[in-house]
Amino acid sequence: MRSEKITSKNSLLDHFHFTDRFFSCKIFPNLGGSIQKLIIDDITIIKGITVDDSGVLDYLNRYQSAVLFPFPNRLEDGRYAFEDKPYTFPLNNPETKNAIHGFMNDKTFEVIRVTNNSLSLQFNSDGDKAFPFHYSLTINFILSKHHIQIQFGVENKGDTAFPFGLGWHPYFQLPNFGSNTLEFSADKTYNTTERGIPSGFEEYDTSVIDIDNASLDTAYHLIGPEIRLETARYELQMQTPEDCYLQIYTPPDKESIAIEPMTCIANAFNNGIGLKILQPNKEYNWGLDLRINTKSLDNGFQ
Repeated sequence: MRSEKITSKNSLLDHFHFTDRFFSCKIFPNLGGSIQKLIIDDITIIKGITVDDSGVLDYLNRYQSAVLFPFPNRLEDGRYAFEDKPYTFPLNNPETKNAIHGFMNDKTFEVIRVTNNSLSLQFNSDGDKAFPFHYSLTINFILSKHHIQIQFGVENKGDTAFPFGLGWHPYFQLPNFGSNTLEFSADKTYNTTERGIPSGFEEYDTSVIDIDNASLDTAYHLIGPEIRLETARYELQMQTPEDCYLQIYTPPDKESIAIEPMTCIANAFNNGIGLKILQPNKEYNWGLDLRINTKSLDNGFQ
């Protein structure tokens, strides 16, 4: 495998391209450290953006493979309080009049280290009005043809604690033939209001979801670490940490599925479900492990 830095007239589109025989992965430090396009054996696994200005606009609207910090999903009215102090995020989800997915998707990460098969990125902040805390967020990628490891690290560099949640928002490409199924172990699914804010939960029995006939924008509490996506062209196994949550979103075009592991559910800054509190000078580490096996058209693994 080898890595190459690709520059563009629009610096947001500068990226590292990792290639090997029948492998291609593009990671964009200036778009929040997001993976934009993963192709294995000529099969698109992670659906990314086009490398042009229209692709940037698409990404800023759809958050393809964005890192979600300091909260995933929606925050009601963009408001929360911590240690009796009120704070407000911009309402970047005008359809529901909420804040959504934090603010990391358009941040520029510093490149700490790059090798032929790995990339380490870091973002440092002294805080802002909505989240006035001193922190760093690190992302480490380790790549091989059928195995991708992503390690996230949050460090509190200030002298006060802060609340946070963390998530990842990849869209996995679905072939337009054959069946597509998703399987994971969960004990709860969360009901939401029309604005996408959790309003309660129901017990959930582990089952296989027929993606082709499902319309989902739903959160689950996982009780097992493995998420398995089976399509006609590839099988994905995603390993998550313990005590994790999962958001599943099926876009109307049915061309992909967003499989979003998270440390908390929507509106966690207010409902506290899965919310993390990081004390001064402490670190929080969270990792994802992806294994992908591709299939030939006769359904045999390649």
